[in-house]
Order: sequence, then structure tokens, then C-alpha cells
Amino acid sequence: MSIRWSVIFKSFGMALLSLPVWLLAFIVVPVALAFRKQEDDHLPHLLRWWDEPTYGINGDPYWSGPEHANGHEREYLWRLRWLFRNSLGGWSHDVMGFDTSRIRVLEWEGDPDTQNIPAGHSGTCYIKVTLDDGSTRECFYIVKQWGSSNRCFRGYFGYKLMDVLHRYLAAEPFGGNQIQDVFSPNPLMGFKRCGNG
Repeated sequence: MSIRWSVIFKSFGMALLSLPVWLLAFIVVPVALAFRKQEDDHLPHLLRWWDEPTYGINGDPYWSGPEHANGHEREYLWRLRWLFRNSLGGWSHDVMGFDTSRIRVLEWEGDPDTQNIPAGHSGTCYIKVTLDDGSTRECFYIVKQWGSSNRCFRGYFGYKLMDVLHRYLAAEPFGGNQIQDVFSPNPLMGFKRCGNG
């Protein structure tokens, strides 16, 4: 399968539209976190664009777990790192994203096993969904391991539809989840080797 340049360029355009909100994060997030109590899990609702809607300000299970945070997940600097790493989670969900219950048609081509972790597998996958209003959303996902190293190029462009595809192929329901937009080219992503992948 060839590289889907149109998806990459559209994704880059969406990233440019999000740039002002992203730049505001460097002011909003440090100030907002200074007023959060240790027991708080989210930023105030008014600032939800800069919050991480699923896991909040303390991180996902991996980020806040003992192997990573080691008890620091509710400290100011740890929360700041987490929200800068996931600086537009709320914006991507609320403004740029869409609900999976709106999907009427799902089409894909390429290798759905493409991933860098937990079992690295080089490949490409293109996904296109048609929503209830007839509009479409696309995803182009590529992983290319660098030789036999534990690093790879991973590109995730358009919308985060890989999990939707995996649920679809497993005949599991995928409605009711909010899908984020994504523009994430990473030339040095970790790659967990498995078998011949």
C-alpha cells in the first residue's frame, strides 16, 4: 500500500488549526495546575480543552503507575509534564473529534496488525469511516522498524481509528467513544520486537 499523502496533508492542516490552542496551553496549564488540590483529578470544566478527558491531570494507568510515576503522579511538575505531553486532549475530543456511534461504514486496507508496541510489527494501515451525515474521516498509520533496533518511525495521521478497526475486526461494539484527531510523525518511537515483526 502506498503512503496516503492526502491524509497526512489534511492532518497537518488540522494541526495548524489547533496551533493557537496548543500555544495557549503553555500559559493556561501551569496557572490552572497551581490552583488544583492534590486530590483533584481534572482541570476546571471551563478549561477542559487543555485537560485529558479520559484520565485527567494525573495520567493514564501506565503514566501514573509505579514503574513510571513511582508515587509522584499527583505532584505539580508531574501533572505539568503529563498535560504538556497530552496538551490538547480535550480540544481533540470536544472540537476536532467525533463520537464512534456516528460511524455507519468502515473501510480499510493494509495490515491491521501494524503497531510499535506491545508486539512490534512494521506495516501500514489506511482506515476510512463514513459518518451519519455522510461525511468521512480517515486514518493513515505507518510503522517502520529501523533495521533490527528497538526504534521505529511511527506515523499516526488523521483520526485515531486503529482501536476502532481492531474492535470491528473482533466483532466488538465500538460505539460511544470519542475519537481524537492526530498528527504524530515520530522517527524515534520505541519498538518492542516480537517474532519476525
